[in-house]
Amino acid sequence: MRPGGVPSDQLGRVPNGDDPSVLAVPASAPRGFYNVEHLFAPRFGFSYSPFKDDRTAIRGGIGLFYDKPEGNIIFSQLNLPPFIQSSTFQSGNLANPSGGTAGAASLLGVTAIDPRLTVARTTNYSLGVQREMPWGVLLEVSYVGNQQRHILRQPDINLPTFEQIQANAALATPLNVNLLRPYRGYTSIRMYLSDSTGNYNGLQVYATKRKGDFIGTVSYTWSKSLADSSGLGANPDNWRDRGYNYGVADFDRRHAVAATYFYDSPFLRNRSGLLGTALGGWQLSGITRAQSGPPITILAGSPYGGKVGNAAGSTSITRRADRVAGVSLDPTNPNQFFNPLAFAAPSPISPGTSGVGSLTGPYVFVTDLSLRKTFKLPRENMGLTFQADFFNIFNRANYSLGNLGNATLTVGSGNFGGFGSASNPRNIQFGLKFNF
Repeated sequence: MRPGGVPSDQLGRVPNGDDPSVLAVPASAPRGFYNVEHLFAPRFGFSYSPFKDDRTAIRGGIGLFYDKPEGNIIFSQLNLPPFIQSSTFQSGNLANPSGGTAGAASLLGVTAIDPRLTVARTTNYSLGVQREMPWGVLLEVSYVGNQQRHILRQPDINLPTFEQIQANAALATPLNVNLLRPYRGYTSIRMYLSDSTGNYNGLQVYATKRKGDFIGTVSYTWSKSLADSSGLGANPDNWRDRGYNYGVADFDRRHAVAATYFYDSPFLRNRSGLLGTALGGWQLSGITRAQSGPPITILAGSPYGGKVGNAAGSTSITRRADRVAGVSLDPTNPNQFFNPLAFAAPSPISPGTSGVGSLTGPYVFVTDLSLRKTFKLPRENMGLTFQADFFNIFNRANYSLGNLGNATLTVGSGNFGGFGSASNPRNIQFGLKFNF
């Protein structure tokens, strides 16, 4: 809302603009939810050819980039008082809904935006060497990195401290957790903060061949991404200790290899007759991808039955598991991916000793192939194209340790330590296309 509220000549046009609760917003309210920044985004890059043969180039650069805040962080504010009013009535009827008894007042859970919000920014930098190799191969080796600052996260800032929750849970009769909250009268306050940081460092190797009957690319990346928050709602219970939450990001994949290839067979390519028609002119293409598994954080449930506090004001405790000293992660039977005894629930006064992303999930290996050929028909400009596609041709089972995309596991839950679901098995499809 602009300072001073809605102008008097616009009250009839703005929805709810003349509502008393809207007009009650102080005239000194700031413009916007957070201050507008005037940003400077410098760039610097260079390219240098050190040898006379002009087959080698050294390239590098650095730049400062900004992330424009999305509307999603603001839209949630439109559903809060004073813009939205909610009334509850008991024993009412459709003819007169408000004729019932007013419901008991309840605490309010809201979302909020830190008025000191700062636009997220990333400093990207790279240094690479490119070399033209024999047989039409281009080779590139690069170091790529970035530093991320003021990343958004959305913890519950109205959650009592971890120490308060633990001490309250240990009481014979725990207090209503709402009595421990910093801001009385509210339950959760999910506030957008811009205080998270992250970084990425990677070695990238890339080669491509673009001439001849065989063309293709191959790339390899060895990288590591660290952050103290991988998502908006990450680490909600111990959110004040960013150092405790710093570790491998959920989206980190330490090793990644990808290859694409296309082979236009010269065998009997220009041969006419039945032999050339049947065996000549076939093309093979494919993609092979292999990468490390996702980092997984091992969690532990609450030692107090999952909730602390009475029914009117309870909250869950999310802690990380303890890594059991001296116990190997190696599985003890073929049905396990890791030894479940390597992790245990921590003591009631500990948030857990295992690190963020302390376990790496199963790696992925997939190869997709396509085989095709065009048959010319006797009539000019007509032909048939046959194609066979093989997805995951080697039928490899690529497992996850839970639902696909999960970044956490909980000690003792389900098939803890065992393999979870697998991605799609081998799929084959055939196609025939008439060209005219």
